[in-house]
Amino acid sequence: MTVSLKEDALVLVTEDDGSLPVGAATRLGLYYHDTQFLSGLTLRLNGVAPILLSANTEQNYVGTFQLTNAATTLPGGTLLPAQSLSIRRTRFLADGWRERIGILNCNAQPVALRIELELEATFRDMFAVRGYRSLRDSGREVERGPIPSGLRFERLGRDGVRRTTDVTTVPAPDRVDGRTLVFETTLAPQGLATLELLVVPREDGAGPDPAPAGFDEALDALNARYKRFLRSCAR
Repeated sequence: MTVSLKEDALVLVTEDDGSLPVGAATRLGLYYHDTQFLSGLTLRLNGVAPILLSANTEQNYVGTFQLTNAATTLPGGTLLPAQSLSIRRTRFLADGWRERIGILNCNAQPVALRIELELEATFRDMFAVRGYRSLRDSGREVERGPIPSGLRFERLGRDGVRRTTDVTTVPAPDRVDGRTLVFETTLAPQGLATLELLVVPREDGAGPDPAPAGFDEALDALNARYKRFLRSCAR
C-alpha cells in the first residue's frame, strides 16, 4: 500500500508509513517534472524504524502519520519499552516536501534519543523508473555534499540540466554521516522533540514557486488556496 500527495508539478509517493526505501530501485519518491528527485528517506530512532499506527490523507494535499517505537535497548543497557514514544509526522507539498516530526516521551523517566534521517536521490526520469532504459543512460553519477543545515544531492543529466535536491532541517543536524542526518537529544518525561524537514528540488537553480518560510505559515497559505478553489467550484 502506498500514500500519494500532489501539488502542481510535485508528486510524492511513499510507503504507507510515510517512508521511502533506501538502497532499492522502486517507483516511490518525490517527483518534479517527472524526475525522481528524492528516492529514499528513512526515519530511525536509536537505529530502529518506528511502527505505523495510522495514516490520514483525507485532505489529499496533507498527510499525517501516527507511529510509535519498537522495544529497544538504549545506550547504557536501559530498555525502552515498545509504544512508549508517540511519533507524529505531518507533511504537505508547497515549494517542496515539507514535514514536521514530533516525538513525545510517554515514559516516567528521561529517554536519550538518536534520530536519524537516511536519504537517497537517484534523479531517475520516468523512462528509467519504468525500466525502459538504465540509469547509466541518463547522465553523470549523483554527487552528494553537506550544506548549511543539511545535505545536497546533485546530478548533471544528458540533457545538460543540472538537477539538485536540497534537504535541510530545523534544528540543524548535530552531524552528517555520509547520507544520514543525525540528531541527538534527551527527552524529559512528557518532553517533546520537534524536527522540521524541507526537501527542495531544482533544475539549473530554479524550483517550484516559493512558499512562506515557516512550516505553519506555508500550511496556512496552502489551506487558504484550496478553500478559495473549493468556493469557486460549481455545486
